[in-house]
This record gives sequence, structure tokens and C-alpha cells, in this order.
Amino acid sequence: MTGRRSKNEGTSEYFILAVDSWEFDYSFRVNVDFKLNDPLGLCSESCDVIVSGALRPKGPWGCVRASISLGSDGVEPQHWKPEWSAFGGVKGVKRGVLIGDVRLPASLFQSFMTALAAGKVRGLYVGVKDVARRAGRITTFFTTDPDEKDE
Repeated sequence: MTGRRSKNEGTSEYFILAVDSWEFDYSFRVNVDFKLNDPLGLCSESCDVIVSGALRPKGPWGCVRASISLGSDGVEPQHWKPEWSAFGGVKGVKRGVLIGDVRLPASLFQSFMTALAAGKVRGLYVGVKDVARRAGRITTFFTTDPDEKDE
């Protein structure tokens, strides 16, 4: 895992997470003190899946495990803005585990959950840019086979 640097971008890293466990987190909230123009709204819900597993090979910053929280933020691809150069981030390392989050469009989140529940998601490739102090922007994210050898 070596960082690469160019004039236009900061250091970048990547890691492959071999999925060995996942859990679903759901919450629903009703704002009983709702007032017009309340930024929290009348009610809200949150659906996230936390995927964790070993890093292959050993990941950046000496970590051997990672935990990525995936959720839907309601932004669909047709509303994606070019200035949004990332869709997640690595928050840092907690107790030796690399921690990050990724936001997906609702339809993709549902498809990902279906594939995950069916055991079809074996690994995740995660590219991180602008790495500084064990954090950075997740700019590349896709499913992969963690046992596949580079040719």
C-alpha cells in the first residue's frame, strides 16, 4: 500500500475489504415538537448497513480490519453535482480498525442490500483520495473478489 501523489491531488490509498460480517441498522424518529421550517422535519428514518472484515493485503496505516457503514442519502444519480468529488470518507482508525462511510442512491442501496443478504458480496474495493491524518475522501467503491490475484 503506497500512496501516490500528483500536482493536482493529494496522497491516495486503496484497500480491499474481505466481507466476513454485516449488520443492518434502522432508526425512525418522529419530531413531536415540530414547527414550520424545522430543519429536522416532522419525521425521519435512517437505514444503514455496517460491513466489516479483514483487509487484503494489510491495509493502509497498518490496519488489518475495516468497518464501512453504507447508507442511502436520497441523492439520485441524475441529481449528482460535478463538484461532489466523493461519496464517502474514511473517518480514521479506532482500536486498530479502519472506519469509513459511503452514501449510495436509494435504488443502489437496495440492490447492494439484496446482494449482500444473498451472500454475493465477497469483497469491497475502496479508493481514498486526499489522505491526511488517517482520513480521506472515498472516491472509488465497487464490489470485488478479495481472493483474486493480480495478473
